[in-house]
Amino acid sequence: MIASVIRASLAAVLLSGTLVAPAAAAAEIPFETVKGWDVERSAGNAGPGVCIMSRAYKDADDGNAANAVVFALEGSNANLVLVYEKWNWDKTETVKAPLLLDKKVYAPKATWVGNGTTLTAQFPDSIVPNLLAAKTIVLKFDDGAADFKIPGFAEGYESLRRCNLAKPAAAAGSAATSP
Repeated sequence: MIASVIRASLAAVLLSGTLVAPAAAAAEIPFETVKGWDVERSAGNAGPGVCIMSRAYKDADDGNAANAVVFALEGSNANLVLVYEKWNWDKTETVKAPLLLDKKVYAPKATWVGNGTTLTAQFPDSIVPNLLAAKTIVLKFDDGAADFKIPGFAEGYESLRRCNLAKPAAAAGSAATSP
C-alpha cells in the first residue's frame, strides 16, 4: 500500500513545469536512501533539479494509515506533496489550508491542489531552512488538522542536493543506502 501511495505522490510532483505522468513516476532511478528518505532522479531527465525525496510511513496513531511526504526543488521553488490514504480530493480541487512547521505558522493562506489522496503546493525555496528545523508538517483545516512526521529531513535534503548536482550516469551508479 505504501509503495502505491509513494508512486501516486511522485506522479503529482511538478518537475520542469509539467506534471510527471504516472508511467514516468514508476521509472524513477534510485540515488540513495538516507534516514528514511528515498532520493530518486526522474528517469530520462538530464537537467538540474530533477531529483525527488520522499518518505512514506504508517501512522500508528491513526490506525496505521499510510502517509507520505514528497519534496522537490524546481528553480527557486519548492514543491511539497502530502499524501494521506484516507483523503479523497477531486482532481485539481483547490484547498486553502494554513501550513504549520511544528507549531509555527509558515504559510497562513497556503493553496493546495488535490488529487485523490494527495495535496500539492509550491512555495518559495526560502521554506527550506524552516523545513530543516522542523519535525512535523501540519495542515489546519476547518474540521481538524493533518500532521506529517519529517524526521531526518535535513539529511534527506542534503542527499537531494547531491542528487541534483550529480550527473545522471553518476546518480544511477551511486544508488547507495546509508543508515
